[in-house]
Amino acid sequence: MQEIYKTGGRKFVLLNLPPVGCLPNLRVVNPQAHKGDCQKEVSSYTRLHNKVLSQVLKELPKKLPGFKYALFDFHTSTLQRIKHPSKYGYKEGKTACCGTGEFRGVFSCGGKRPVKEFELCQNIDDYIFWDSLHFTEKVYHQVADEMWSNVNYIHDFHQVSYNIKHLFHIP
Repeated sequence: MQEIYKTGGRKFVLLNLPPVGCLPNLRVVNPQAHKGDCQKEVSSYTRLHNKVLSQVLKELPKKLPGFKYALFDFHTSTLQRIKHPSKYGYKEGKTACCGTGEFRGVFSCGGKRPVKEFELCQNIDDYIFWDSLHFTEKVYHQVADEMWSNVNYIHDFHQVSYNIKHLFHIP
């Protein structure tokens, strides 16, 4: 960011990490997977990273005059979908549309991986996860809309909530 700042960039939009421990790929290696729990150790590292990211960003405006940013809480946004899929128009929040094994968490989609067998869902729009590591296009569309116009998960360096559309209209 400092390199972009040096070339004239002043407004930045950032996303924190999603709930990585809840990806189907990590659920299958979780001893509590049969309960549908997220991988706790990875989840704790993700939360720690997001906390440090937020702290570091708060310091940058003091060092870089005119620096403004919005930090989108991608973690909370996607975790809400995973925990409450029907609220966002999904039927499934833990299992991937494409893959094999429990939660279709084995990265096998497309048959070009070491594991060749895979299952494919009937309707991708019912799922939050496309495969064991990636969200579906529907999730990204919803998140993009939230980032642009919703205030629920956006925070700036003054801890005032606003949307990204607003960030690009302020001087």
